[in-house]
This record gives sequence, C-alpha cells and structure tokens, in this order.
Amino acid sequence: MSQVPTSVSESGSRSGEFPVLFSPVVVGPRVSRNRIINSGHGTSLAPGRHNEELFLYEETRARGGAGIVTTQSQWINQGAGDFDVRYEVASGAYDELASRVHAGGALCFIQINHPGRQGFLGPRNREYAVAPSQVPGRFYGGQVQIPHAMSEAEIMAVIEDFAGSAEAITTTAADGVEIHFGHGNLVQQFLSPHTNRRTDRWGGSFENRTRFAREVIAAIRDRIGGDKVVFGARINGAAPGDPAETALLNDFAAMLLDMDPGLRLDYLSVTGGHFSSAWGTSFNLPDSSFPPALWESQARRVREQARDLGVPIFQVGRILGPALAERLLA
Repeated sequence: MSQVPTSVSESGSRSGEFPVLFSPVVVGPRVSRNRIINSGHGTSLAPGRHNEELFLYEETRARGGAGIVTTQSQWINQGAGDFDVRYEVASGAYDELASRVHAGGALCFIQINHPGRQGFLGPRNREYAVAPSQVPGRFYGGQVQIPHAMSEAEIMAVIEDFAGSAEAITTTAADGVEIHFGHGNLVQQFLSPHTNRRTDRWGGSFENRTRFAREVIAAIRDRIGGDKVVFGARINGAAPGDPAETALLNDFAAMLLDMDPGLRLDYLSVTGGHFSSAWGTSFNLPDSSFPPALWESQARRVREQARDLGVPIFQVGRILGPALAERLLA
C-alpha cells in the first residue's frame, strides 16, 4: 500500500485512527513497523545505476512513514536490462540504499527480475529477447519483438542467475529479496500456455509450466536459507478479460502457498497487468479511470488461501489513502 503519511511524526499521530495500518507485522525474519508498503515500481530517475536522485527518492519514502521500501526491478544478469544486481552489490549501492532506508525507519527489499520477451533492446540492454517459446509481443504496445526460445542450458543458467543474485544481496545490508513472478515477466511467461508452447519438461502440463518458478525458489532457498533475509514474490492475481488465465493464476498462488515449509515464501505481493501490449500495460500503471483498490478481490482471495499459514499478503493498485487501506486490512 504505497500511499504514505508526509512525515514519521504524522504517522505517529494517526496510529490511533488507523490501528491496523500502523501496527507492526512479522515478515519472515524481519518485523515491519507498519503495514505501509512502497512497492517496487519504475521511476525513470537513474540510467541503469543507482544515483543520488534515486537514493533520495527511496529514502524519502522511508522517512515519510513506509514500513517497507522495495526497489524497482533489478536484473539478474547483464543481458536482462538495467540495474544489474552484481554491479549494484559490488558498487555498494545496496548498502548505501539500505543505510538511508533504515535511517528513515523502514526495511529495504531488493526486487529481482528477468523480463523474458519484454524489455528494451539495444546496446545498453540486450541484443535479443529470450522466452520459453517464440511468441511475439509488443513491449509497451510498441514494435513487435520476437524472442529466442530458450534452450535447456539457457534455462538452467537463468535459474543460477536468480540464485546467485539473491545470494549476492544477502552480503549487503538489505533486508529482503523479492522475485518478480508477475507483470508478464519471464516466470509468468513459463506459467502461461499463451507464451509457453514447449513440449519438454518445461511446458505442457501445469506441473511442467510451474517447474521454472519452483526451481527458481528452490535454488534461492538453497543459497540464502530461511533466516538471513526476507524472501517473497510478486504475483499477478488476475488476467483481465481472460477467465482461464485468471483461474491459472489462482492455481499458481495456491501452489506457492502449498509448497513445503522449508521452501515457502515469506510473503506474496498481489498485482496485475503485463508489458506485452498497450492494454496490458494500462493495468500496470492504472490512472484515475481505474477504480480504487484495483486488485482488492484478487488480494482477498489469496489472503484467504494464506490465512492459516502466517504468510502476509501485500496488495497494490490505487490505494488512495489510509482510510481505504485500513478497510482493506480489516
């Protein structure tokens, strides 16, 4: 819930008015001071590396009262896009970011991602897109991009990149790692039969199409354990206009929550939309034509699935003020 008070002192004065919103919550091995989340989102403030403007942007969210500040997507390898995780770790960017966010009283989570067939092509990013299958897409509704269908070796290399990136983040002062399983990115491309038309062990049945996500989770857990940092995922709760895909996303959330306790994620963050068309992108970046609490019903459904597991469920999408947030948390 990304709307925050204008200052920490204001948040203290309003905690009696919104008792649930301003109550602490346990998230894996950490405790957030409240339930206000600055979720990961693009800022266009830095050209592929953290800079002072981006540090200040994220620091201000913490000083404004957020309990958790999550970075925009950081890429698990150089060919995926901007903000290469290993460079940011080596440069000390995550330590600097965490120091500033902690000074503001918040936890600092790093979101890691691979866009698959989505994303910019070019010398600063990558020469070609990769995906489970050679299914075209229009990034931001622009020019058609036809991805290269990944080989077995390429799939295993990306799983290793996810695990290595998460492990590298644990060497910094950051509090958590969030893997992006939504917004039409690579993991969701493996999940959906629209974009995964493989006939090997990575495609076909639900079990095969979810194998990539399960392997990523298992590889990361093997590297980071269960008590170093928070480990969560961002997922799509619905596919507007596509009931079959929405049902699939429901099953995917249930599968994630039903994983062995040693592998289970510490939280799920429910969102929606994708970047493979202009229409899909509009749900990622909802303007005032969309209703408040855009993904309320989807988040409530996942929350009900998680009720007896102690797994917090985050909700995003036009949470326009503390009164609405308090109602959603009730």
